[in-house]
Amino acid sequence: MEHKIVPLPKDEWKGTPIMMKYTTEEYYDLEISESDEAFGARMIRKKFEIPVTHTPEEYDFPDGLYQDHWENAEAYGIYTEENGKKTMMACIEVCPEEWSNRLMVTELWVHDSLHRQGIGTALMNKAKEIARAQGRRAIILETQSCNVRAIAFYRSQGFELLGFDKCCYTNRDIERHEIRFNFVYYMDRRAGRWTEKEIFIKRTLETDRLLLRHWEESDAEDLFNYACDPDVGPIAGWPPHQNVDESLNVIRNVFNGKEAYAICLKEDGKAIGAVELKLYGSRGNGLAKADDECELGYWLGKPFWGRGIMPEAVREMLRHAFEDLGMQKVWCGYYEGNSKSKRVQEKCGFRYQWKAENVDVTLMHEKRTEHVNLLTKEDWETRKNEGNEGS
Repeated sequence: MEHKIVPLPKDEWKGTPIMMKYTTEEYYDLEISESDEAFGARMIRKKFEIPVTHTPEEYDFPDGLYQDHWENAEAYGIYTEENGKKTMMACIEVCPEEWSNRLMVTELWVHDSLHRQGIGTALMNKAKEIARAQGRRAIILETQSCNVRAIAFYRSQGFELLGFDKCCYTNRDIERHEIRFNFVYYMDRRAGRWTEKEIFIKRTLETDRLLLRHWEESDAEDLFNYACDPDVGPIAGWPPHQNVDESLNVIRNVFNGKEAYAICLKEDGKAIGAVELKLYGSRGNGLAKADDECELGYWLGKPFWGRGIMPEAVREMLRHAFEDLGMQKVWCGYYEGNSKSKRVQEKCGFRYQWKAENVDVTLMHEKRTEHVNLLTKEDWETRKNEGNEGS
């Protein structure tokens, strides 16, 4: 089901409560050191002894749309309507901070039934759209040190830690492991690592059937369900996963690249495979030899083979590489005997370059023959103009 994000006018939605209930098993513990020479702060991820649930009832300031102190707020979201009654299912509220020329995200909420369908990303993209239109220099928001899932989501959207407030809610915030964390998204970082445009285009990609999004730790169980299959990993050069913890570790330490995406069906948003553009200079010694080159890698859960899903995902990644990232060359390879991967690359226009024998496959502790293919931007554009990019 497709959900459309629409304006939520103030005269209709003011005072609508937002049920910010969540359960967390982890938190970031704040350690502060002070001396005459320096101040230091460390946020260390730890586990609660038992899961902790936070509900709106425990606060004196429950969340709701269009609170009086946000005078120039505007809200957008999703709602259902039955017998003339509207029920809000997701929302984002933003308000300009004029003196600093920043846009504040004052509310962001998605109903449990709509989780993992890309709606949070779509709402955040709306905030970025507004910030660009208003010429804001940054987007800022707050969350809590115990809301680990929210922190992971904001980081996946290009936000980074701006600061913290250790007594925002009560004088026992540190003891309660509920410290206010402030995050920032820079709209134009001319003197830094990348610009807003470069961050914005990396977050979510879509096709007719698929949503390509960054991995989340909550995907670990879905990842394990497919990565444990001995027909999936070994042919691509990695052993089957043995448990969910191993899958979680892979999400944290392997699928954490800037261009690493989970392949999801739009109908449920669950991860069923992986696709990544490995940029020049990223981990490992890849095929890319310049900043405008990258290497494509992918795999798909066995239940979804034979449905054209992998070529569909690869074509979108190629569009993203050439149109959004400015790549001139995309490399891709497959090991001898992996006929399915070979066919995907042929369908998407890759041209054969060379064969390398006795290539070390480190994770499998063996040597194999590897075939290397290449697609240039010029060839891709020719296929696109001729209408062959989907052949």
